[in-house]
Amino acid sequence: MHSLKLQKGFSIVELMVGLTIGLLVVAGASAIWVSSKVSYGVQADLSEIQETGRFSISLFQQEMRQAGFMGCANSVEKDKLFDNTSYSDDDFDEIFRGPRVEGEEGASGASDSFTMRGFKIEGDSIGVDDDESTVTDGISIKAIRLKLENQPEFKADQFLAITDCSLSVIFEVKTDMEPDDLIVELKSELNADIAEKEALLASMDTTIIDPDKDKYRTHLFSFYQNRYFISGNSLMRTSLDSTEEILPDVENMQVLYGIDTDGSPGPDEYLAASAMANNWDSVVSIKVGLIARSSEEFGMDVGPTSYSLLGQDITVDSDRRRRKEFTTEVSIRNWQ
Repeated sequence: MHSLKLQKGFSIVELMVGLTIGLLVVAGASAIWVSSKVSYGVQADLSEIQETGRFSISLFQQEMRQAGFMGCANSVEKDKLFDNTSYSDDDFDEIFRGPRVEGEEGASGASDSFTMRGFKIEGDSIGVDDDESTVTDGISIKAIRLKLENQPEFKADQFLAITDCSLSVIFEVKTDMEPDDLIVELKSELNADIAEKEALLASMDTTIIDPDKDKYRTHLFSFYQNRYFISGNSLMRTSLDSTEEILPDVENMQVLYGIDTDGSPGPDEYLAASAMANNWDSVVSIKVGLIARSSEEFGMDVGPTSYSLLGQDITVDSDRRRRKEFTTEVSIRNWQ
């Protein structure tokens, strides 16, 4: 007789062991995946916050160091600054002769704001033709003829200044300019006595030209006035003609102003805006602190809600966002 061969397979014990090992492998892989995802989220959030803080601080450092710059026009008598705009004398004094830096303090830990103003050099201006005719004293200047090594695009209502280190003339652009344009139309006429060689100015087709063009140059500047503040958890900037968002997810900004009280280099004390009184012209350095946050919430735990920023206690929203403080101290180079 032939014996029957019985079919064999996994026993119940072997099957259970296999399932257990499989579950352990899946659990281990899942744990690695979750850990990697969390680590990636942490790194992404920290990188985002770091970039927000780095860009903000870099922007402030650049503008604060430039604040109050007027080139050699700093040495020109203030009564040589001619007002050809539609602004009143008080407006003109506040804008062009006001402090290089000033600010406002937020109440009870709210964000501060500050304003910086000055001139950015656009290039050197020289005569553009061989016409050696000159503008006579008392003529009404309507346009300025320019030739720049790097011709920028000027916009309507933008403030420009020309100086040759003996005279500074501030004017307002009437219409937008293309890079190749040589004539800047003035928004309103400049009624002033302009002596020969003091500035390269044009009235219609008549241009002041210095015969020795290789030696004589004037310098062209554009005026800026920027106010920085926090609105809706974003860093905002208001210039002379517009308001724009610079960076999102900046929750708070605190500012302290270093003033010189004895004429020696460096600040003698740091004050909040509310304690500055009439000391804005004495500001020689600025401390700025920011709180930047992640754009998304994370995990289940609520993050810290209290921070100390430049000595000011700050309370933020109770949520699951990551946050980090950034501070910088910048010396103002154009304070004398």
